[in-house]
Amino acid sequence: MDARDAMLGLLRSRCDGFGLPQPFYLDSGVFRTEMEAIWRRDWLFVRHDCELDGPGSFFTVQVVDHRVVLVRDLD
Repeated sequence: MDARDAMLGLLRSRCDGFGLPQPFYLDSGVFRTEMEAIWRRDWLFVRHDCELDGPGSFFTVQVVDHRVVLVRDLD
């Protein structure tokens, strides 16, 4: 059984009206699976383009374990 199957099993065993099982908060395998299945699959909104004044404006953001620099260009 891989980490994804284990995570799905934990979700299926959850009782209505209760929080997630403990591994969702503490287990590194569950964390890695969640990052791959949710956060690294699609675009993430981090800021609106109007917050970058003009060409050369930039900001940095931490996305999980990656530091990202976004820079406004001439376009």
